Amino acid sequence: MSKQWISNVIHSVLKKTFSDWVKQQVEKRNREMVVERGLTIEMDPEVAAAFEASTKTSVLHGAGVHMLKAGSKRRRTKAEIASGNDAKTEEENIIRIKMARLDEMEQQLASQEAQLAMAQNQLHQKDQQLQENDGAAVLVNDLMNAGIVRRESDHAFVAKNAEGERRFDYDHA
Repeated sequence: MSKQWISNVIHSVLKKTFSDWVKQQVEKRNREMVVERGLTIEMDPEVAAAFEASTKTSVLHGAGVHMLKAGSKRRRTKAEIASGNDAKTEEENIIRIKMARLDEMEQQLASQEAQLAMAQNQLHQKDQQLQENDGAAVLVNDLMNAGIVRRESDHAFVAKNAEGERRFDYDHA
């Protein structure tokens, strides 16, 4: 398969996105070639602006104007570059700190979710015990109403059967 055919297929699918990417790549290569071969000239920004505004030149919209733009740009000093690197490093440190905080918060959330799950489990167990106690209370109440069991105190019950009575003491210590 040829590069041209592949490019045509990609362009037919992606359209403007692919065209813009190709233009960016060509412009990037051209800028690198200008710098690599030393094709730029240094001039004052006012002269470059006058040259670009001039209608007497034939390179108004040609490649020459782009070379002038690149050449008229002021280069950054080492101090400016270091300052920019320091700012970037500081920003990266801030991001690291925020990520560490996020990790810590996620761990706290996981711990709280585990505690919540344990509390829900305990609540479920207590609910089951309450239901069992309610069932026992209903049964004892029914036996008392039938005259089979009588209550002697808060902690003592007497059950009657054919053989006599039997006492049951419950201490809630």
